[in-house]
Amino acid sequence: MSKSTRLKRRREEKLKKNKKQSFFSKHKEVVFCIFSIAAIVALGLIVYSNTYHSEFQYDDNSSIINNLEIRDLSNYTNISPWLSLTNARHLAYLTLALNFHWGALNTYGYHIFNIITHILCGLSVFWLILLTFKTQVMHDLDISKSSKYIALFGALLFVGHPIQTQGVTYIVQRMASMATLFYILSLCMYVIGRLKQIETNKLAVPIIFYAAAAFSFVLGMWSKENTYTLPAAVIMYEFFFIRNKENKVDWQYIITAISLLAIGGLYVVMVNFGGHLAETQKITSLQYLMTQFRVLVTYIRLLFIPYNQNVDYEFAISHTLIDLPTLGSLLILIGIVIGGVLLFKKYRLLSFGIFWFFLTQSIESSIFPITDVIFEHRLYLSMFGFVLFFVSLFYYFAIQKKSHRFVILSLLLIIAAYSYAAYARNKIWETNFTLFSDVIAKSPHKARPYYGRAKIYNDLKQYPEAIADCNKSLENDPRCAEAYNNRGMALALLNRDNFPKAFADFDSALSIQPLYPDAMQNLANMFFMVGNYDSAIVKFYGFIKAYPNAVGGYNGLGASYMNKNMLDSAIVNLDKGIKITTEN
Repeated sequence: MSKSTRLKRRREEKLKKNKKQSFFSKHKEVVFCIFSIAAIVALGLIVYSNTYHSEFQYDDNSSIINNLEIRDLSNYTNISPWLSLTNARHLAYLTLALNFHWGALNTYGYHIFNIITHILCGLSVFWLILLTFKTQVMHDLDISKSSKYIALFGALLFVGHPIQTQGVTYIVQRMASMATLFYILSLCMYVIGRLKQIETNKLAVPIIFYAAAAFSFVLGMWSKENTYTLPAAVIMYEFFFIRNKENKVDWQYIITAISLLAIGGLYVVMVNFGGHLAETQKITSLQYLMTQFRVLVTYIRLLFIPYNQNVDYEFAISHTLIDLPTLGSLLILIGIVIGGVLLFKKYRLLSFGIFWFFLTQSIESSIFPITDVIFEHRLYLSMFGFVLFFVSLFYYFAIQKKSHRFVILSLLLIIAAYSYAAYARNKIWETNFTLFSDVIAKSPHKARPYYGRAKIYNDLKQYPEAIADCNKSLENDPRCAEAYNNRGMALALLNRDNFPKAFADFDSALSIQPLYPDAMQNLANMFFMVGNYDSAIVKFYGFIKAYPNAVGGYNGLGASYMNKNMLDSAIVNLDKGIKITTEN
């Protein structure tokens, strides 16, 4: 090959390389966005790759397995349920109904939906952070040069953080992730509308985005109650990031948001006082509020150090503010709020992240008592504030120390560590047995995990182990109806000599919860097993009166009448049981 040919070839290769570099330089933002989207999706799929066949857990039983409502899609096709004040999570239940329609009780489809929703939440976090850097307050600051990286790392941290596992792998808690998705999308639509209005000084184009924001807000309201803080989030966002030409807050939008907040607040009060407030009679509003001081500090610790996670925490109720842990927690929270105020002027992102956390916790960590005072899935929406604070803190440091590579490496290592912890945590959710055993190890003084595991032992025909767990459950809570019921089952199945004890346990369960369905059916079955068909018929009728769609009640009646040689009555009741089974 001649020298001239070699030079010509080098020039052609250099020209191709320059053209390639020119293409990427012109489209680097698009390329980066595509890469970011791919990374977010990939991380979500990897972290939750071991959850597709995880079993139904805890409230999944009442909300999915034993919930006859979701077995009929017609319950969700008419307009009236959507407008009812008592159906605050109607959209979430519609998705469960669709899952049941397409896959019955196969958990695969339920988990696919949850993982997709989680990934979409991560993408919406990425989008909102990018939009924030386009606002008047942020776009000229030095930190805006790192906006793409802050958005990417923030979204990856959101998707990979182990605290999110309860909001994703715990099927029924899709309510939290759905509400978060619509919450953040609504804010994204609002921000785009505001930016376009400021740019054009017209309302015609932005109003489309405002309508989309309102629609997403409504969808969020039908997913979970904490969506009602969105109008307050809009006010806060306006105050932090969006200013008019005179550098003042645009009060017409603040007034609109306040009006929505007032309507939403009234709705929340009605829903809570009409339903959730009646959930527990053991905690007053003041006690619940004081307890939440300690809960919030625990939440903050879990965000930074997600160690010793638990689906069912042992958490004592605070009865007085003078108690040192309660008072200390309140002082810590006050200090954090003061810190957020002091950071506002110079470190706007850090300040916003702090106040986002308190705002999004304001419904479940306020004066509305809930039996379970702490749950990790309640941090799902608050996670946006944490990731914005956490990643921005690193980049504020990078600007001062000019150590961008160190920051990138540090964040990659932290995200990898969190993601690995999330993957490992998901293994605990694989079966009821692994989850209950994990809870028992971390909350040995709670009744619920013991009677939950006892039910599994009963299903495995390991009756002595079931009895031992129920005994432990009753040591922790002598008025635990579920423990009496499960122990009664184990005793009856272990040995006929235990029948008197089993009768006593079912009676004890019903004395605590008179309409406890499992105990009602089990007691009727016991009478049937000992040949007392008249008493069995009475108990089965009582069961059906309380639960008209209880197939087991009609089947029990049919069997009892057959043993009394009353075949016509047996056929009538068995037919009713078959009809209910066919319809559902």
